[in-house]
Amino acid sequence: MFDFISKNPELVTVLFGVANFLWAIFLYFNNKKHQQNIESLKHSLNLDLERRKKVFEMKVNQFEKYYRLIDEFGKKYSVDLPKKLQPIFTEYYDKFLKAEMENNKEESRKIIVWFGDQIGNLMLDINENYVRLNSETNSLKLTSSDKLVDILNELQKCYEDSFNLSSEFISKFQEILLTQNQVLQNDYQNRMKESAMKLKNKSDELMARMRFELTEI
Repeated sequence: MFDFISKNPELVTVLFGVANFLWAIFLYFNNKKHQQNIESLKHSLNLDLERRKKVFEMKVNQFEKYYRLIDEFGKKYSVDLPKKLQPIFTEYYDKFLKAEMENNKEESRKIIVWFGDQIGNLMLDINENYVRLNSETNSLKLTSSDKLVDILNELQKCYEDSFNLSSEFISKFQEILLTQNQVLQNDYQNRMKESAMKLKNKSDELMARMRFELTEI
């Protein structure tokens, strides 16, 4: 080997030059590949961050919209309904009694029609909120975890119970007013408060789960 190097110094120089050149090329492309891998990773991470950001924003909007509907439904059910019912029945009772005492059948008929319209509008308003909330609940289930779906199912049962109790209370309110049955009125009020409390507790559980799932995105 030494003799070969001694006899062919130029050739050896060329060979070393070629070897170094090839090594340099290898290092260059290896470094290039490494840079490409880094850029690809950065791009992938950026895409993942962007995707997570979009998912987070979408979920936040979904949750905020849904929770506003819950608040609106709860307020209409536990606060607005009793407040709206009382003056309707009071006006109906006073005018109907006056018309009957005067034997004014036409006025009695008008008052009954007016009363039916008022109650119908009230029930329509409550039913619209109930249907809208149910529809939004079903939509939310499509993109929710199994745990969140379980809570939404339980919450949906609370909505249904609240709506049915509201309908029952309205149908009985005329009887309560005419007979001045304070016991029955208190019973309905207590049941409505209990139903509203169940709705609130389940809503709080839903909020806690939503907050947790946002942190997991």
